[in-house]
Amino acid sequence: MERVRAGMARAKSQGRVFGRPEKHVPEAILAPVRGLPVREAARRLGVSTATAHRWLKGKPVSETLSDPA
Repeated sequence: MERVRAGMARAKSQGRVFGRPEKHVPEAILAPVRGLPVREAARRLGVSTATAHRWLKGKPVSETLSDPA
């Protein structure tokens, strides 16, 4: 277990990102449902309420779409 953690720490220090990639949702999709109750927005978007919360209350889309490279 020690060697695994050491390897992960080394990879992270070299810029490796772990986990599932974040899905980027264009503002054009979210704009019509902003201001609606989350349940209604989720129903219109065809996603769960948890996903609607994450999309609507998370980082502004302009920040998530910027490419650091």
